[in-house]
Amino acid sequence: MHVAFGRWESGRYRPAGARGLIAIGDTAVGMVAVGFVAVGGVAVGPAALGLVVVGLAAVGLVSAGLVAAGLVTAGIVAVGIKAAGVVGQMAPRG
Repeated sequence: MHVAFGRWESGRYRPAGARGLIAIGDTAVGMVAVGFVAVGGVAVGPAALGLVVVGLAAVGLVSAGLVAAGLVTAGIVAVGIKAAGVVGQMAPRG
């Protein structure tokens, strides 16, 4: 488990990245990732990328968010094979 958040230096915010099996922080990369930018197997955050994803902008195999893209998606704007949303686009079958 790795938890890392940034700090203020000289009036500027310096973000920190967390990397680990379970990662929590400004930017998180791990099997379970929670952060402002999250990348992992299970990713949760405003900008998230992974296999199972929840976020404002979510991209993954199974994703949910305001803007979601992937195989199975749900969101206000959803793009995927199985998409559910206010604005939904399903991929053409071929």
